Amino acid sequence: MSDMSKKVLWKDAVNSLTNSWGRFIGIMLLMAVSAFAFIGLKMAGPDMRYTVQRYYRNINLADLTVSSNYGLDNRDLQTLRNHAKNATLDLGYLQDTTVNNSKISLRVLSETKSVSTNKIVSGKLPNKNSQIAISYLLKDKYRLGEWIKLDNHNNLKINRFKIVGFIRPSEYTDKSNIGQTTVGTGQLSGIAAVKKSAFSSSNYSIARIRFYQTKNLDPYSSAYQRIIDDKKLLSVLEKQTVKLLTMAGISEEQARTWAKSGIEFDKKLSKILKSTEEWADEVAMYNPASLSDFEAKFDQFDINSFLKQLLPEMPEKVIVAEPRYFNHINDFLSESEFEEFKNWMIIKFINKSATYLSQDFREAAFPFRQAVYGVPELPSQDKHAYRLANEAFDEVIGIYYGKTYLGDKAKADVISMIKKMLKVYEQRIQENTWLSEPTKKQAIIKLKALKLKVGYPEKNRALFDNLVVDPNKTLYENHVLINQERIKDILQRLNKKPDKSIWEMPGNLNNAFYDPYKNDLTFPAGILQAPFYDAKQSRAANYGGIGATIGHEVSHAFDNNGAQFDEKGNMKNWWTKEDFAEFNKRTKAVADIFDGLQYGPVKLNGKQVVSENIADLSGLSCAIAANKTEGGEMKDLFETYAKSWMQKQRPESIKAEVQSDVHAPQPTRVNIPAQNQEEFYEAYNVTPEDGMWLDPENRITIW
Repeated sequence: MSDMSKKVLWKDAVNSLTNSWGRFIGIMLLMAVSAFAFIGLKMAGPDMRYTVQRYYRNINLADLTVSSNYGLDNRDLQTLRNHAKNATLDLGYLQDTTVNNSKISLRVLSETKSVSTNKIVSGKLPNKNSQIAISYLLKDKYRLGEWIKLDNHNNLKINRFKIVGFIRPSEYTDKSNIGQTTVGTGQLSGIAAVKKSAFSSSNYSIARIRFYQTKNLDPYSSAYQRIIDDKKLLSVLEKQTVKLLTMAGISEEQARTWAKSGIEFDKKLSKILKSTEEWADEVAMYNPASLSDFEAKFDQFDINSFLKQLLPEMPEKVIVAEPRYFNHINDFLSESEFEEFKNWMIIKFINKSATYLSQDFREAAFPFRQAVYGVPELPSQDKHAYRLANEAFDEVIGIYYGKTYLGDKAKADVISMIKKMLKVYEQRIQENTWLSEPTKKQAIIKLKALKLKVGYPEKNRALFDNLVVDPNKTLYENHVLINQERIKDILQRLNKKPDKSIWEMPGNLNNAFYDPYKNDLTFPAGILQAPFYDAKQSRAANYGGIGATIGHEVSHAFDNNGAQFDEKGNMKNWWTKEDFAEFNKRTKAVADIFDGLQYGPVKLNGKQVVSENIADLSGLSCAIAANKTEGGEMKDLFETYAKSWMQKQRPESIKAEVQSDVHAPQPTRVNIPAQNQEEFYEAYNVTPEDGMWLDPENRITIW
């Protein structure tokens, strides 16, 4: 597609966003992966006069065909089936006698699941939760969410309907028409279905959803408060947004209005959203509310209808992860805020979407990222192409990578190291001097229950069989379709027993992970390479690399968050009161040793990074203990440990990381854990005159 064609396409798309709530809503819902929201204003609407042309009741979607002569084409029919596989459908045509006899296409998903013979109705239309999609020609006369009353005609007692979409009579080409009955405006409130939402994950099916605010205007990270406080960065964002919108065909005056208004809305959000420090507290996210109590909180939108349209089954509870935001929800989802809210969504949408368009759009969307992170140049198209493919097919690529580059021998060696580290950890718990016997017993039960995931999954999930790249569609269209499949995959888990076999990381990722909800450890093949692991380097060196990483992840099971989950992944207190008080005292000491530490242009927040620092300290201690049992050279261990955290950063990147990351900057993750190990002082003959000296009484041991 030429750049001119893209410009025309995006001009139409953005104009459609502003002119039709229904189309705007459809596009934004397709972009939402982890969170959804909508606004349905309660407004009294005018009466409308119609002639009923056809009306059918209780049509079974499984039996419905285009040849049934209901005015559907194949794409419309498939869309309806995708969103209401087990429901029945009422549909028909009405004629508006007040606006040039404009046709109105009626699509009402019935609550009943009974199946009856398709017939023209001679009685009244449904009297509850009726929804209607009206002609696109009426978009300037009526508003989405507005209630309308249809006149009685031919003895049909027609009731009030809520407008849920605008469509063109012959255009059923995407899910922005009434074929998708979900009404939404994107990502403001964040109804995130099934993100490990059941804190009692082992004993119950997933019957809950989580409520929280999704990312703000920064499309790359959560380094948000720094951005909102920096006028220079906001200026870059505003300028970039105006350019992208004008490239999409919006007038510069309109683009400036939208950008300014959207940023103002973002500033309001920033005042009540959780900080990174607050998000670091996993347990503080667990604020269960009954569905009825949750729904009662919303003054100006019909959250119940939205959830019914979005979810395959209604949840029993909602986990409110951001109580402060939830308490202010009506400050944002209101008629008075709608214009700013809409503008916020438009500028968020165009900034996020630019990377899937032409090279010109990619370049136009780069200045903000460059300003935030100090990135010198836009990544090459080759890198960009790989990253997009990896984003979509990460598990498939990870399996290929693992099978190609890891090897059975290396995998077996790493598993043996993990088992050795677990034995060392158990011994350290048994020899612990500040834990009581009951707490030690429960800690060892949890340790022995840990499940291992090493290298890569044996096969990819069924989800990836459903991801198809259509060469006849644009990159953006394929991206949307793939995201839809991922959303479906998440939603279908609701009310089902959690599948603990799912890998949370692909095999090609250079990282590792402990999941407190599953009580399992994941070590992808991507991290099982030098300097973390190399079959050619000494065992001591491997303990300094992957050994310390193994210890780090195991320690997350016993950090300030993991310590509050049991061996089955349930949030449960298995500590004595005295032991937990001592644990918190030691946790505070870890936070204090990092708090206020100067690193480059910024100072660290000890509370924000405390869980990762507990894991670093304990992981290194455990690796040292394992190395001792094999008589390994300690210098090999410490030097490999240092190499594994080597990093070069620009000042802008440091600022962004310290603002948004729960990990401390990498050099501090080497020096401070090493300062707390007796073996470090012995290996390098460190004395009080040396810069790395830490007085013995200030050295910290937890696990």
